[in-house]
Amino acid sequence: MPSRPSSRSFTLVEVLVAVALAILLLAALFSMMGQVSGVWRRSTGSIEAFQGARVGFDLMGRNLSQATLNAYVDYDNVTNPAYYLRKSDLRFVVGAAGNGIPGTAGTGQAVFFQAPLHNVSTASRTSLDTLLNTCGYYVSFTTNATVPAHVAGTQNPYRYRLMQMLVPSEGNTIYGCTTNPSVIDLLARQEAVSKNREVEVRFYSFPVNGAAGWRAAQVFRVEQASGAASLVPVDRVVPLPNGIVISSSAALSPLLSADASIQGTVVLPGYGSATYAGFRYRPDGSTGSVVTSANNFLTFQEANDPASPPKNYCTLQINPVTGKVSSYRP
Repeated sequence: MPSRPSSRSFTLVEVLVAVALAILLLAALFSMMGQVSGVWRRSTGSIEAFQGARVGFDLMGRNLSQATLNAYVDYDNVTNPAYYLRKSDLRFVVGAAGNGIPGTAGTGQAVFFQAPLHNVSTASRTSLDTLLNTCGYYVSFTTNATVPAHVAGTQNPYRYRLMQMLVPSEGNTIYGCTTNPSVIDLLARQEAVSKNREVEVRFYSFPVNGAAGWRAAQVFRVEQASGAASLVPVDRVVPLPNGIVISSSAALSPLLSADASIQGTVVLPGYGSATYAGFRYRPDGSTGSVVTSANNFLTFQEANDPASPPKNYCTLQINPVTGKVSSYRP
């Protein structure tokens, strides 16, 4: 009889050796894939970090390049003027972060400056694209403030971050006091120059709790139609902070009576009957011949302070030639 061909099978040892080799190969493969994946993640993170840094530095360079002198003509001496000088509102602050300057100490230098970056907090003022903003850059060791509060710390870690500070034009205190009227004067002058129109600034006096006082202001653009002038409100009536009024003293606020043609009474929605007084900016930014160096200022004070001058006040003075607003405090 012919012999059967042998059908030899793998032994248990051979199977175990093959499985061990397969496991070693798979382990080496997974380890290599893990290393490749880690390198990919780190590379992607580095690329994103470099791209973010590039965008940040491009933005910082572009804004720095817009830092402006905003040159204007002003008196050589406010108390005893003899001639005019070219001046500027340019301010650069550069110093080590921390110690009174925003940023984390030890992170290098911080820079702050002013530029017309067209950032306003009121929609009706978006056309005033020449207003100055205060802008700054610094490095801070912090978490991401925009991440929701419930996000775990591991997903929002502390790290060094390039921060930008941008103050809307309404909050730019280089133009005077931080009270609303100084902002209105600034915006009124810019409105007159940018729209090539006369702009009227009105101050309103009305009683609160039985006590009368100059407590609000409003800006109007003067439009000419068919030979007749009409007033178009640029903004709403802006009230002064609670407890603050414009002094009614002729010695402290002669601007209220400077232009007799801008005086009268009117009914203000939400305020009732009010007395108004004011002045106008010309299209070139000046205030005309009615406002002079003798009557070009207003004084803001606490309503319950009877002293003259008051203990705490802010006087705004308007240059009749340039319309520039200066402020003085005790």
